Amino acid sequence: MLKLPELKILVVDDFMMIRILLRASLNELGVTEIEEAQDGDEAWAKLQKAATSDRVYDFIFSDWHMPGLNGYQLLQKVRGNPRLQDIPFFMVSAESEPRHIMDAIRAGADEFVTKPFVPRALVEKMTHFLNKKNKTA
Repeated sequence: MLKLPELKILVVDDFMMIRILLRASLNELGVTEIEEAQDGDEAWAKLQKAATSDRVYDFIFSDWHMPGLNGYQLLQKVRGNPRLQDIPFFMVSAESEPRHIMDAIRAGADEFVTKPFVPRALVEKMTHFLNKKNKTA
């Protein structure tokens, strides 16, 4: 299993302050390899480039509502690409309607974090996910 500082993470959100908050939370865990995208289109371009490299991302944190390609559409594209489909995908969104949360989970989101969130809660979800994944590996 990767140690947290060794993770390569993509943070996708159209609000710079959310990207800064996520980056700061991940930096507290020792993660330094963090790339950002301001929308799904930019994220998809980065993901396609990563898919042709030796190393893809270890996690994606994506907002749902963004201009252009939204987070839900990005999730579907990631799950439909054999090289990217296994990347843990955390939807981080103000969308709190149970139907939308279930849609994201059914489409393959590994976690759904509702904004506003406490950074520590996000870190706990990520740690829990990694521990669970490590036990099943």
